[in-house]
Amino acid sequence: MKQRKSPAGSSLSPVSNLMSGLSLGPVMPETKTTEQATAMLEAVERERDLFAKHRAEIKQRLDDVTEILRQIRLKEEKLDNTHNAIDTKMENMDEMIVHLEFEKTGLVRWKQELQKQHDVNSKQTKKLEKSQAAFQKQSDLVAQLMRQQQETKSLLDAREEEIKSREEALALRELAVKKGEITLVHREQALKAYEQEVQKQINTYLQNENALQERMNGIMNEAVDSSLIKHDSEFSTPYIPGTVTQVIDPLQAIAYLGKTTYRPVE
Repeated sequence: MKQRKSPAGSSLSPVSNLMSGLSLGPVMPETKTTEQATAMLEAVERERDLFAKHRAEIKQRLDDVTEILRQIRLKEEKLDNTHNAIDTKMENMDEMIVHLEFEKTGLVRWKQELQKQHDVNSKQTKKLEKSQAAFQKQSDLVAQLMRQQQETKSLLDAREEEIKSREEALALRELAVKKGEITLVHREQALKAYEQEVQKQINTYLQNENALQERMNGIMNEAVDSSLIKHDSEFSTPYIPGTVTQVIDPLQAIAYLGKTTYRPVE
């Protein structure tokens, strides 16, 4: 701490100067001694104030030092805690390093196994590529066979359609034949009925012929006139078709039957 200088510029305090003057100098008069005593008292008061001020400053500085020491202790405690935490972390780091070394050993072993597996996979990949090439050839062959099968199926479908068309045509022909058979049956029935009718007319014709012959014999016996004979010849003229009493010529009946057409019954 720096010492403050006196107003006279001397490095000694007023009390020291006074004591020096009393001990060394000659005896001063009383008035001068009173002034010196007053000056000395004032100097003492100033020294006291300065001492009190210095004391307060020292106390403040001591308080500051105490606070600084307290802060230092707190920081030391925090530093100790930090050191303890660091030590704990270092211990944990040591354990972690051991664990990492163990894992590193495992990873090296796993890497070696992976390399072996990679070599095996490479061999299997080559085999797979060969198998894939063979499979591709088989796929191409299968695709070609499928195309041929599709073409064959198309041909079979077309053939089946043709067969169906032929079957339908045959069915229509069979239906037409059946209709024709029905028509023939109807024609046969009609022909039989007509034959029966013709037979009846023939029988009637024969009866009428006999009766006519008897009548002509009677007329020939009674009439000699040629006009009467001409009149009687009209009864022998055939008529087709006719009733039971009408006369039918068999040859004309057969010719008439050949020209007649019959429609089939639907």
